[in-house]
Amino acid sequence: MHRRLYLMLLTCCSLWLGHANSTLAENAPAARETPTSERAQLASRSSQQEAALRRTLDTEQIRQLEAGDDRFLGLFLPAARPSPRGGILLVADRGEHADAPRLIAASRRQLSDAGWHTLSIALPDSPGNLDDLDEAAREVTEQAQAEQIRQRLRQAWLALQAEGAEQIALLGQGEAAWWVLRTAGQDSNDPVLRHVILLDPRSSAQGEPLHRLLEAWDKPLLEIHSRSEPNNELLSRQTREARRLGRDDHYKQVQHPLTPGQSEASLIRRIEGWLTN
Repeated sequence: MHRRLYLMLLTCCSLWLGHANSTLAENAPAARETPTSERAQLASRSSQQEAALRRTLDTEQIRQLEAGDDRFLGLFLPAARPSPRGGILLVADRGEHADAPRLIAASRRQLSDAGWHTLSIALPDSPGNLDDLDEAAREVTEQAQAEQIRQRLRQAWLALQAEGAEQIALLGQGEAAWWVLRTAGQDSNDPVLRHVILLDPRSSAQGEPLHRLLEAWDKPLLEIHSRSEPNNELLSRQTREARRLGRDDHYKQVQHPLTPGQSEASLIRRIEGWLTN
């Protein structure tokens, strides 16, 4: 009798524990997903890329830069000669990091070997899809990012000056070329800013066409198209026409296609030669 009662109690306890464990198992994933989801949101594309660069590059290259509340990574290489020719600020294309493998990484190293201080940075993360915002909110968001990029570029070239660069050249790739030219135009009276280099320039969706910016630029500028894409032909015609109308002898546009696997050294030597002429 006692044995049967004991077995019944043991069976009831087992069933209750099984139900409790099942309930906990159902609730546990939701409890675990929340912090993971939050971390995924906090870990932006740029912060992940910066963390990877910190792990893989020499600490001597790392520069932690700040422009107001904007904290971002710069990669610095000193000129490989006692008397630097100046400084070159390189800005990677939208979505790429400060050591982007196509042109930026090679440019910052090769131009450093040629006697220039180099500092490379990335654009801030894109504000995302603005189509869901009303016109006023979209305009505020676009203006905020434009000012963030302008301040980021200014802080970066001030950092180059602090490293001893008396003259600064700005080099932008892709969409960053548009932002470089726009920022340079707004600060064209700064005597330290001497040259602008545009690599495969692409206009930003939130601003005027590139050739309109070129019409207002009156200092030395080199525009390079290293891709053989259909839209580049139209863009090169527009920019050539803009400079022809401006009658600016400082402007030079070149086509220097790079096929997959081809060395970028010749293109960078072309940039170096133009800077030193």
